Amino acid sequence: MRKRKPNFNSVIPKNNIVYLLDNANLSTGGEAIDFNENIHPDFHKLAVSITKDMELRLAGVDILTSDITSPILDYTVIEVNGAPNLTHYASFGEVQTKRGENLYLKVLKALENENNREKH
Repeated sequence: MRKRKPNFNSVIPKNNIVYLLDNANLSTGGEAIDFNENIHPDFHKLAVSITKDMELRLAGVDILTSDITSPILDYTVIEVNGAPNLTHYASFGEVQTKRGENLYLKVLKALENENNREKH
């Protein structure tokens, strides 16, 4: 991708894509691809371990790696979000909506069980 410095007089050729903000955050227009079916178990274990180590029940763990479908060789944890918003993910379709609902139900049931244990 070639970097350009467009100005108000620039004319963008038809069918060319111009990225106005150099980041991939979903909240600022980034695009997501659902890799849930293809994540290597090592990365799943890593994300769960990080979430537990931070004493969180639910977290979004952003991992940068060259191949999330292969065993861990090299990676960087970019962010751990203790209050992930699954709305964008759920908008991908029925499967993703159901996954999001199941995650929230799992967390709520765990909280309910924890509260019941504390009462007894």
